[in-house]
Amino acid sequence: MAFAFFVQTFSHLGFTGKIGCCVNLHPEKSSGEKDLSSEFEAKANRTQPGFVAEFVDFLRHNKKWWITPILIVLLLFALLIVLTASPVAPFIYPFF
Repeated sequence: MAFAFFVQTFSHLGFTGKIGCCVNLHPEKSSGEKDLSSEFEAKANRTQPGFVAEFVDFLRHNKKWWITPILIVLLLFALLIVLTASPVAPFIYPFF
């Protein structure tokens, strides 16, 4: 009974004959699919952007420019810490 329902439904959609005849078991790629796969391969073979370029891209696309001053201050503090452990330290202390 259920099989008759499916046959009737498929015949309304324009499929006739055996149920399996409407399924293409060996589909060939259309020209549009070939273009997409070659585009995907081209993008996969590109060189990956560096950390800084990817971060700037993140800031640009997500509009997170408010993070930039915070990172600059953190980098300046890190530079100050590194320089205090070096021979440059006596020249830094007069600034504070």
